[in-house]
Amino acid sequence: MASERSLVLEPNMKPAEGKVAEVISLPNPNNPFLGTSTAIRQLENNSFKLLNSSSPVLIQGEPGTGKGFLARWLHENGPRAEELHVELQCVGISQSRIEAKLFGYEKGAFGSTQAKPGLLEIAQSGSVFLDEIAEMQLPVQKKLLRVLEENKFSRMGEAQDREADVRVIASSRCNLARRVQEGRFLKELYVRFGESLIAPPLRERVEDIPMLATHMLDRISTDQGTGMLHVSAMALQALQGFSWPGNIRELRNTLERAVLLSNGPSLSKEDLQFDLTVEASSLQLGSLKTLEEVERQYIQEVLWLEGGRVQAAAKKLGIPRSSLYHKLKQYGISRRDGHDMQWSQNAAGA
Repeated sequence: MASERSLVLEPNMKPAEGKVAEVISLPNPNNPFLGTSTAIRQLENNSFKLLNSSSPVLIQGEPGTGKGFLARWLHENGPRAEELHVELQCVGISQSRIEAKLFGYEKGAFGSTQAKPGLLEIAQSGSVFLDEIAEMQLPVQKKLLRVLEENKFSRMGEAQDREADVRVIASSRCNLARRVQEGRFLKELYVRFGESLIAPPLRERVEDIPMLATHMLDRISTDQGTGMLHVSAMALQALQGFSWPGNIRELRNTLERAVLLSNGPSLSKEDLQFDLTVEASSLQLGSLKTLEEVERQYIQEVLWLEGGRVQAAAKKLGIPRSSLYHKLKQYGISRRDGHDMQWSQNAAGA
């Protein structure tokens, strides 16, 4: 995608040195394809091929690579742009809440006094973005598969079918093909998404960092009212030498901190707070989960395998039942995650 380039020199910088501090003036500030790297050009080409379709889309990539940003771009530039685009974060909430938020529920479900539509109804004719779809467990995946295959669904606690005219866009930081092999993700659902869009990690598009950094600084400077800021040659070299485990999100956070620390119109290497000894070939931390995320997911899966029986799950986990109840409360895990039935504290086996 073409862009205008204008050279901005730092104080006391010779014209020949100005190339490292160039500012990119972009016609579209919401362009998710900033850069000239092969990886970002491939993503752009593949995205345009899918733009005018209503077929489901799967975006895979490490955390911080802009998957949600790309999902919004697909909606805002596609044929459904005038309709709603809604998002559902599948991490950190129970399976029952995912199901209720997506499909809605009838009066009486969960003891509710009134019915409530889900995102599939709210976003009719628009699109639904399912962030981190790998966190969905098999029962919910099966209901979503019916939406993609038949364009039909029903609210929780409802017998009749409803029409679903939405484009489903999903993201995953996990390797879904591996999840299929492990029996943790439906093969039919994975195949239904077709060819994935791959959001490349920042370490694979280092040549794009000058453009990304200057674009972000322009936005940050505007938001914070600091006036135009520049990146020094040493700072730019440092930015390109870092491995960026948190990808574009981490780059923006680093620049925001640097703006707060900077005393002049130019960001120096000293303004950048990150460990420059980390090599690009080191552990790809951006693809790993936190300990809390790992523990939460493991508890959910064990609870599901034990059919929601807390006592059996606690035994499998090797912890007291009281400790498991504490973990369920801590992570917001509903015991209904383990079974499609109503629960009570005194349920058999609990």
